[in-house]
Amino acid sequence: MDSREKKSRRLDQLNLLQSMPFGSLAFNSEMTCAICIDDFKDDDTVRQLRCHVKHVFHKDCIDRWLQEDGHCPICKRTVLDG
Repeated sequence: MDSREKKSRRLDQLNLLQSMPFGSLAFNSEMTCAICIDDFKDDDTVRQLRCHVKHVFHKDCIDRWLQEDGHCPICKRTVLDG
């Protein structure tokens, strides 16, 4: 699979991941996105990864990360195949 096909496949998988407002998460404590190091605000759109309930990132940050890497930036588990 060439890199173009890999990116296309990851983008398809990324679109299946749920996003939500940070304020809707059950554990609404002060948290920071591990990618951009900015604090979350209640109306920020985030993605909560399946690898761990507290692996939460700004949607735009994690989308760019996963398109390039495919692994959780914290625990390194595979999130997107390809």
